[in-house]
Amino acid sequence: MVVFGNNFSTDCSVFRFISRSISAKASAYLTVVAEENDPRLLVEALAKVAKAHGISQIARKASVTRVGLYKTLSRRGNPELRTFLKLLAASGLQLSFKPKPTALAA
Repeated sequence: MVVFGNNFSTDCSVFRFISRSISAKASAYLTVVAEENDPRLLVEALAKVAKAHGISQIARKASVTRVGLYKTLSRRGNPELRTFLKLLAASGLQLSFKPKPTALAA
């Protein structure tokens, strides 16, 4: 359990460090999941990332309601690309592309 002291600037630095650490791990995790080419798995993975950051915080940063975020990331949810990108950005991530390893050069 992490206990924070009375030094606000130090506490904020710790929170920023934790957030960056979560984002770095989330980036690697989402990359591996995305390689499965299964949209449902990707949404489930994004839900785990949002929970790691804190659902309320991600909802606020993405300008969606907390309840709406839960619905979007539920098993029945199907987020639009715009919402997906907002959630990535709120998690400190961005979408990027790379060629498939098996893709033939044109």
